[in-house]
Amino acid sequence: MISNRRFQEMYRLPDELVTPGTPLSRILQFYEDRGDVRDTKLNQDLDQYSQLIGAAHKQDYEPADGRKIRIHRNPLSDGGWVATHEDVTEQKRGEQLLTEKAAELEAMNVRFDAALNNMSQGSACSMPSRRSWSPMRAMAKSTD
Repeated sequence: MISNRRFQEMYRLPDELVTPGTPLSRILQFYEDRGDVRDTKLNQDLDQYSQLIGAAHKQDYEPADGRKIRIHRNPLSDGGWVATHEDVTEQKRGEQLLTEKAAELEAMNVRFDAALNNMSQGSACSMPSRRSWSPMRAMAKSTD
């Protein structure tokens, strides 16, 4: 295996595990020994597992520290692959926050809609930037 300095930093690997020619099975064993493996597939024979991951072109990996790493593999004609590893932790946090905020907004809209539909009096709101008035549903109902 051949890797660069960023790969070593991303996976917090010692120098002896990033020298050219290091078998993937040694690195996987290091992850397992360190407790970084949440995926129980490593309980299989490590050589068999390294063969299996070579067939997966895209993989998400989560070390024990909670970071999220996306791995893209491009197969080579000799059976090996070239992989890029990207720390997507911040991207995933942003996506999660966006999902949570969308759910909060939807809940607020449901409550607002219920309030408007249950008003007995008319209501209007001013749109100063457009210098116009926009009648609310309750007001429209009162003109029926």
